[in-house]
Amino acid sequence: MKRSAADSDLEPFEPNETPEWQQFLEEETLNQWSKMNHGALSTAVLQAEPFAQELLRRWDYQYVTCWLYKVTDSFVTMNYVEGFKPLWRNIKFDEFLLLQELRLIARVGEIRQSDNMPLYGSIRLQMLKLLTNYKANRLADWDNVINHHLNRDVEFGRLSLVDQFETLYRVVKLIEAKSGAFRNYLSNNLELFHFAEYPCDSERSLLVLPNVGVIIEKKLTRPARGSLVVPVKLKNCSVRYWDESTRVLELVHLDYSNEIQNYLNTFQIEYTVLATTWDAFLKQFSKDPSLIDFADWIPVYVEHQLYVNRILSHKEKEKSMAELLVRRKRSSRLVAREEETRRKDVENRWYEKLDEREFYLKTRSKLVAKQTKRIKDVLWRQLWQNFELDLKDQKLQNGHPDQLLADTEGQGDALTELEIRVIESGPRFSPRILSIPPVRAETEPATELPLELTIDQDELDELNSLGISTNGESADDKSWVFQCPGEPLLGALRISSLEEEEAASQANHNLFATPIVCCDACLTWQHWDCVQNSDSVLHTTARNYATVQLGNYASSRRASRKHQPEEQEYRRPIDKRVPLTESTPFICGYCASDLETKLRLQFAPELRAIKQSARQQAEERNRLKQLRDEKKRQQALQDQLSAINPDPVQKTNEPFGFT
Repeated sequence: MKRSAADSDLEPFEPNETPEWQQFLEEETLNQWSKMNHGALSTAVLQAEPFAQELLRRWDYQYVTCWLYKVTDSFVTMNYVEGFKPLWRNIKFDEFLLLQELRLIARVGEIRQSDNMPLYGSIRLQMLKLLTNYKANRLADWDNVINHHLNRDVEFGRLSLVDQFETLYRVVKLIEAKSGAFRNYLSNNLELFHFAEYPCDSERSLLVLPNVGVIIEKKLTRPARGSLVVPVKLKNCSVRYWDESTRVLELVHLDYSNEIQNYLNTFQIEYTVLATTWDAFLKQFSKDPSLIDFADWIPVYVEHQLYVNRILSHKEKEKSMAELLVRRKRSSRLVAREEETRRKDVENRWYEKLDEREFYLKTRSKLVAKQTKRIKDVLWRQLWQNFELDLKDQKLQNGHPDQLLADTEGQGDALTELEIRVIESGPRFSPRILSIPPVRAETEPATELPLELTIDQDELDELNSLGISTNGESADDKSWVFQCPGEPLLGALRISSLEEEEAASQANHNLFATPIVCCDACLTWQHWDCVQNSDSVLHTTARNYATVQLGNYASSRRASRKHQPEEQEYRRPIDKRVPLTESTPFICGYCASDLETKLRLQFAPELRAIKQSARQQAEERNRLKQLRDEKKRQQALQDQLSAINPDPVQKTNEPFGFT
């Protein structure tokens, strides 16, 4: 039977079934979600990438991402509390913005210097500065510093994304343990770093992270075997033993600390990622709505996805507009504006490099000055001690001490014959404290600046082409000098490339097989083993010097270069050493010997000055003593006159008007 229109109007309307999780959303939020979800969500597309799937399943990636949400300007810290300022206010972070940059690394297979990754690079740079507490660090220092702290030798840019985040996880743990700035931030915002935890039983609980849709299972694994029996009360840890033979009561305290610690170490905490995405989170909700407080987390995750999808859409529009402008014919005014912008960027980078270069040189000069003063103080005390001992022996050998003292005082501030003899040939004073190294060959001093602070000719040409002042700077010589006191027949070697380094090592019996260290005063490198074996009074073995291990070039040159990529830039020893502030300045034997020579030349004039000062002080004491004696004599004379003729004194003391 054919139904009429009137009959059809009377049929009840059956709306589409609404998912249960949408009941937790407000009407406005639900409308925005419906509009945004009409097409494919950008966040879902990113998380569906194979590299993202591999990362999302790992606890170290989820922990690092959660940690970054809480120290940067992010959706989590945006509305935390009124007046709150995140630790890294200059970084605007979100996991999906980071995944966009990581997608490029996953496609290429490594981090290249030409890749534009402002967020990932900024995060690593801030981690580096926070770990070392040194704001002048550059991203180029990452491998040197992190390898030093983690006790390894790898290039971060060539690691897989999984290994990179495993490294970042270890760096975060180091920051939490060592950084005072982070500990202050943590103590002021402790609630921010608390995980939302939902206990399941005595061994399992669920953690919900601010990362969208992430649920972690935290499980405490108990030892399969073994148990520990210890006294519950502290008084039961003391046992009394009575010895009948000696009738002595011995009190023994039992220590269970090692057993308790070993037993606790058998317990392990395992983290398993249960849900990694928004869809997986909703599946958990459909399975067990009482698993966690879904009513609290679903609105937060939806608003987070709306927030980040708006950002991603805006970035996509900007990218499309930029491509459109590139394809269109640009006007001369636009070209001039771009050139002016480029000129300002180059000028800002140039002056920033000059400031950091000057700061580095001043820091090195200040550290070297402090270390030089310590060495001079040690040498100066030793010189005076040797001089005084030799002078005392000479006085005892050549006459009565009192007579010699009278002769010394009679000569004023001039050096006595004994003092001159001690300075020239004293058995303790004349031998040098530091053994004189072989005379080193004359060579041009090296600059020894890190690669990012050096100036090359291409940079100067670019500045000149843009009309930017170079402030009289010239291109730096990037070579480095090796000259070791332990290699007296070798002379000075100036090396500027990997080929020269290999050739020098192979021509001199694998010269660079052992670590080398740079003198921060003369900027020359030498063997660390030769420094340790020297008879120096400076106790170099107890210092934290920045040693560098170069390659082992014992094999043929062809074999050593077999696996070297042709485009790889030569890394000098200065580029491999730890930063200045994390090591002790090193002063080599050449420079320390020069300091001793200067101190010995100053010793005789200093001795004359000391004697002159002592003579002047003695004369001043004698003058004051004569004044006191003269005053006492005048007072005694006046007392005698008063005793002989007292009347005039009495009359002078009587008041006027009396007769």
